[in-house]
Amino acid sequence: MDLEIPPLASEGQTDLIVMVHNFSRKERIIEIEIISAEGAPTTQVIRLQSPTSKRLRSSIDLGEGDEDLVNALTEKLDNCVTLWVGLAWPNTVSGSRPVQINLNLDTGETLISTVVNTAISAGAHAESAGNKMIDAASSVRELALSFAE
Repeated sequence: MDLEIPPLASEGQTDLIVMVHNFSRKERIIEIEIISAEGAPTTQVIRLQSPTSKRLRSSIDLGEGDEDLVNALTEKLDNCVTLWVGLAWPNTVSGSRPVQINLNLDTGETLISTVVNTAISAGAHAESAGNKMIDAASSVRELALSFAE
């Protein structure tokens, strides 16, 4: 599971990007539980089918064969679950806030539990929707490039 959340949640809002690869060789039902302290919603559980993913057979040289890199990243993105989840906090909340993400099997077993943090700046540093989309797209690119490493 790979995660990305901006370090600053302007106007009490931010986006969490979650990518899950299933290397178990069989499709599975998974649950992604998102818990945001004092956030709205406080808890979200997203239950879905996770397709199988193949591991890269070998590392990819970033200096040569751009086509190989693009093909590998495309295959990884095609065979994963990607969630783009909006999170929000009330105007009364500011400062650092944890967001916990749990990856659970449908049996209730927790495979991974991770906590990430974002800083809330209620009402400050107003951004346009366009800037937020650019930031989110940048986060997705960073996640995709992390697969190549």
